[in-house]
Amino acid sequence: MLGRTVPQTAHHLVVRHHETLGGIHMTSHSDIVLNKKSKLPWYAYFVGGVIYTALACWLLTESSPLAWICLFSAPVGFFYAWKAWEQDQQHSDGA
Repeated sequence: MLGRTVPQTAHHLVVRHHETLGGIHMTSHSDIVLNKKSKLPWYAYFVGGVIYTALACWLLTESSPLAWICLFSAPVGFFYAWKAWEQDQQHSDGA
């Protein structure tokens, strides 16, 4: 019975059984936090992308190999800022 999952139907919760010292402990999926979204606002990611871009430019003038890591990381920050901004716009349109 260890780790067994009961099949989910329209009227039943999925329940997992876990062996414990005192017997079986049951946990439902509703007890598990799903789709935990980041609480950082979009402009925090944008500022991070700007900092990485500035750091990359400064390190490029110093001929540091670390500059390439910053240069490749900066667009990731801008991408996350864009996605967080889109999600923020969807929530403000839906409210």
